[in-house]
Amino acid sequence: MHFGDKNTNEENGLVHQFKDMRKIVLEKGYIGLILTGMNETDTLIQTYITENFSQIKLTVGSICRTLLREHFTEKEIEDLCRNTPNFSIYYS
Repeated sequence: MHFGDKNTNEENGLVHQFKDMRKIVLEKGYIGLILTGMNETDTLIQTYITENFSQIKLTVGSICRTLLREHFTEKEIEDLCRNTPNFSIYYS
């Protein structure tokens, strides 16, 4: 879908892919999955080759960390978390 399709990554670029993923996280409330994925380090999704021919390993963790750090504000993350069903049960 997003980062696993090498052709889409190369045609659209990673920034476009991150923007699309951000929209899905906002629309579907997937912030918990992204927060969980931050700590995943071993699952390689794709190796992206830049225009300068350097390689970027796109892992679950690197994608999640980059998405949160560069495409969401702290306030947005907090708001998404607070809007998660049953959030108040686990966090006070």
